[in-house]
Amino acid sequence: MRILEAVSQIGRNGASIFARQLIPRLQARGHEVWLAAAPDSWIAQETAGQVRLVATDFARWPLAELRRVAEFCRAERIDVVHSHLTRAANFCALLRWLHDVPSVAHAHSSHFQPHWYCHDLMVAVSPQTLQRHRWRLAGLGSRGRVLPNFVDTERFAPARPGGGGDPLRIRLGLPADAPVVVQVGEISERKGQLTTLEAAARVRAACPGVRFVFLGIERSPPPYLAALQAVVARDRLAEAVVWAGRREDVAELLPWATVAVLPSLDEPFSLAGLEAMACGRPLIASNVGGFPEMVTAGVTGLLVPPRDATALAEALIGLLREPAKADAMGAAGRARALAEFGPETFMVRLEALLAEGAKRGR
Repeated sequence: MRILEAVSQIGRNGASIFARQLIPRLQARGHEVWLAAAPDSWIAQETAGQVRLVATDFARWPLAELRRVAEFCRAERIDVVHSHLTRAANFCALLRWLHDVPSVAHAHSSHFQPHWYCHDLMVAVSPQTLQRHRWRLAGLGSRGRVLPNFVDTERFAPARPGGGGDPLRIRLGLPADAPVVVQVGEISERKGQLTTLEAAARVRAACPGVRFVFLGIERSPPPYLAALQAVVARDRLAEAVVWAGRREDVAELLPWATVAVLPSLDEPFSLAGLEAMACGRPLIASNVGGFPEMVTAGVTGLLVPPRDATALAEALIGLLREPAKADAMGAAGRARALAEFGPETFMVRLEALLAEGAKRGR
C-alpha cells in the first residue's frame, strides 16, 4: 500500500514515538510510506533521510493547505492516510470529508473527539478506549476497531548479566544491593507519581534500602511539582528518590529494576507498561484504562486502585519481600508480551485495518 502517516505532535510523546516505530516496520513489509508532519517536529527530525516528508502545519482554515495535501495524495496515489493525535486527525477528517481521501485515525487517548465518526475507521488502543468513544458518539457504529499497542521485544528484553555490570545502579549511583522501584513516564498528575511517593515511606519502613527511580521529564504545572517535593521533604525521602529525567537508555536500565510501577489515573494503553513486561519485570499498575487488558493480575503483575497509596505500598512490599515471586511474574509478563504484543502480530493486524480503511474510502 501507499500510506501517509500523519503526526501533529511537535515534541516527543507516546503517540509520536509509536508512529516513529511504525514507519520503518511498514517500509520493511514492502509498503511505500510518507510522513506528514511539521519540519521542526521531533518525528520529522528523527526520520530525516528515512522517509519522505510532506511538510505541513495541518492548518484547517483557510482551506488551501487541505487542498494542497489532497492534491499530493491524488498525485502520489495514496491509498490511506493514517493519523495520530488531535490536530492531525481533525485535518485528515476534513481530507476525507472534502476530498475523499481514505482515512484511518488512531485513538491514543479517551478524550472526546467529534471527528472520530468522519473517518473510514477509528482504531482504539484498548476496548475501554473504544467503549468510551462509542458511548459518546453513537454515529461511530461499526467503524470502531481495537488494536492494542505493540512493544519492540528485541530492544526491550530481560537483563543479560555479564561483564558490563548493572547499568541501572551503576549509572544512577545507587547501592549495588538496593531494591529499585522504577516508574517511567512524564512527570504529570495523570501518571500518578504522587501516589508512588505517598507509598514510599511505608515501603521503606518494611524494606530498608529501597530506591525509587523516576524516568521522565517534567510536564506538570508548578502546583503538582510542589506537591511531589512536599511529600519528599515530609517523609525524608531525598536519599531514596532519584529524578533521572529523560533518558535515551531506558531499554538498558529497565531490565535491572526490581519492580516497575505505573499508578496512572488514566491510561488508554501504556507503552511503558508493555516495555516493563517485555523486560521481564513485574508490573504494578492502576486498575484503569487499558491496564486490565495488559496485566494478568496475580500472574504478570498486580493491579491496584488509582490514588490508593496504601494498596500500592502493600503490593510493592509483597513483591520486594518475595523476589522469586516477582521474578516469576516478570517471566510471565515477558512471555505474554511476546505472544500477544509483539510487533509481528501487531503489524499483521494493522495492515488489515489500513487495507479495510482504504477499501471503505473508495
